Amino acid sequence: MLSTPPVRPPSPDAGLGPGFVCLPDAAEGSPLQGDSHSAPARAKRPAAPLGLLQWRVELADGAVVSLPGVAESLLLQLDEVAWEMSGVRCRGVLFLTDFRLVLQPCGAPIVGLHDAALPLEIPLGAAAECKAERSAARLYAPSGDYSVDQVLIRCHDFRCVRIIAPRRPGRGVAAPLDALVGALQPRLLRPPLAELPGLPSRLFVASMGQPTAQWGLLDWAAEFLRQGADSKRWRPCRINLQFEVCDSYPPLWWVPVGASDDDVQLAFACRARRRGPLLTWHHRGSGSALLRCAQPLGPASDSQYLERARRAVHEDARLVFFDCRSRLAADANYVYHRGGVEDPRDYVRRPSGAAGLAGELERPLLLCFEIPNLHRVRESFHALRELVEGCPCDSMWLTSLAKTGWLESIRQLLAAALTVARLLHDRDRRLVVVHCSDGWDRTAQVASLAQVLLDPFYRTADGLAVLIEKDWVAFGHQFEDRQFGSFIGHADLQAPIFLQWLFCLAAVVQGAPLKFEYTSEDLGLLADIWLSGWSGSLCHNGERDRRGRRAETAQTSIWAIWLSSRERDGHTDHRSWRDSPVDLVVPAVSLKQLTLWRWCLRFDESVVSQRGSFTEASREQSDIVWWLRDEAAPECFFCRREFALNRRRHHCRLCGLLFCSTCCRRMSGRLAEAGRLCEACLSRHSSDACARANDPVELCSALRDPSPGTSESPRS
Repeated sequence: MLSTPPVRPPSPDAGLGPGFVCLPDAAEGSPLQGDSHSAPARAKRPAAPLGLLQWRVELADGAVVSLPGVAESLLLQLDEVAWEMSGVRCRGVLFLTDFRLVLQPCGAPIVGLHDAALPLEIPLGAAAECKAERSAARLYAPSGDYSVDQVLIRCHDFRCVRIIAPRRPGRGVAAPLDALVGALQPRLLRPPLAELPGLPSRLFVASMGQPTAQWGLLDWAAEFLRQGADSKRWRPCRINLQFEVCDSYPPLWWVPVGASDDDVQLAFACRARRRGPLLTWHHRGSGSALLRCAQPLGPASDSQYLERARRAVHEDARLVFFDCRSRLAADANYVYHRGGVEDPRDYVRRPSGAAGLAGELERPLLLCFEIPNLHRVRESFHALRELVEGCPCDSMWLTSLAKTGWLESIRQLLAAALTVARLLHDRDRRLVVVHCSDGWDRTAQVASLAQVLLDPFYRTADGLAVLIEKDWVAFGHQFEDRQFGSFIGHADLQAPIFLQWLFCLAAVVQGAPLKFEYTSEDLGLLADIWLSGWSGSLCHNGERDRRGRRAETAQTSIWAIWLSSRERDGHTDHRSWRDSPVDLVVPAVSLKQLTLWRWCLRFDESVVSQRGSFTEASREQSDIVWWLRDEAAPECFFCRREFALNRRRHHCRLCGLLFCSTCCRRMSGRLAEAGRLCEACLSRHSSDACARANDPVELCSALRDPSPGTSESPRS
């Protein structure tokens, strides 16, 4: 087992967000000596202790311990590797455990291979793809150039890491990386829901001998009592305690008092997947109510049920249907299937007062918002991830970001949630019914965002946990299909719906930080924990699946980790927010004001490259130079001018970085043997100008021209 270090605050070197860890450097010296690499093995200690920053988790008995702690075992260790991320190269040691992949720097920076200390920790759940690329990395040595294999690891958190074993030809180049891919791939290409004892969340609970805390956060009766739902108007309904009516709905429902259990079942039968209109939030001040459901399947048979729900709000309350889909999609469903959208003529009523005496009829209000479906969200997210990983130049950033459509989808969700919140917060009482097709993607996003905009309790850390447990878990969001669809044979169902909602919530928090207990950094920590695969709370298709797999006793709770690991503000008491009056927060809904969440840019080259010290004259020269890939540098490393058709990329033969032709000149005369050199490398080797002039081999000894049988890239 790995030793468990004490939990300590991050050091200045760990300033790249929660995904980075603070690791002590190993002893000075090059890691590129020797050919040994470790075979996969369990319960093996690494050569040097892993001083990892670990999350904290609360156990059922109230104790707070480190995660993963003593539950972690070492599977593989490679002593001679180098890696590159966002244009920064580093050398060191690789550790693969049953929880994560750790890349620990060794030694001081060295020109050509080790730009800066770049410690990385990749939880196994965060890795989306791991593949070996044959002869993909180009290296230079005194004996000539050669290509080596590299392992590409692409992560859900916008990291893209390339790992190589920088050995000379004929010394087993592929063997270490083949061992890495063979040990890592089986742990990535499976959802963490499989009932296997080797899953991180199950390993931790088994090693502790007790479950974690924070599983029973949602108390339906207490929550609706806090919201002010009158027991004379709304009652609990227990017909779904065994999930017999709807397997994707919570076991306990709140329905209008005037509706019997038979009325409820009749109303639910006319909705897709029997997901009928259910109360999810009640306005403490006005009495307006928010219901959520799925699309109708034909002629309305829930009109009487909704009429009773409207009267539970008020006799003069207005019924509003909020369809998250486009009007075109709604009309197409209505024309071809006689369903998919409500017909206002089925829900007319005679208002009270003078209008009713005059014989006027009131129809419900029907609103449609063109919120993208899961297929468009998946395409937009993939485009955004490729954009961030691709290191685009600054002049094209805004244009390229707009082409992804990601910010536009965020804007549409915020605008829809604000509309629902205003309908509920208006002094005219309303019954708002929100739905999309199945009622578990866009409906969950809009309904939960609207509640955050209205309810101060949901702006606290405890309240956010209750909200997600209520509107995402209990109401049946398909976490397993959306996160691991491609691994279980349903690739068309995979989409980052919950992550998109966190982007929206972060935009609201950034716009009004004083209205929230948690910060955008806390939301980033929540995203990291969820993507790590170390918890079992938000990875099941609803509460029924979570109960059936006994996650409460066999897996860790994400709230036991997040609530224990986030930094708390000790100067403000947020407990009073639980019973505070409803207060509307108005977010920015214009693209002129929206900005991309900084969480997804933590590993961008504009942030990571600041850790490099490319012009230090005191660094030694590596005898192996790893040429930086072309797409990793959108601009010259020296003058910072963007590359273009008239400003091509050129590699320096000594450092392997990319420069323009002005900053990386081709040597001539007696120095022609050196090829192209950048200004920094030329000045580093010019301390003894006379000696260099008399003996140019001294300058060129670190790197010679390629062998005659090797072709050279035309761009270099």
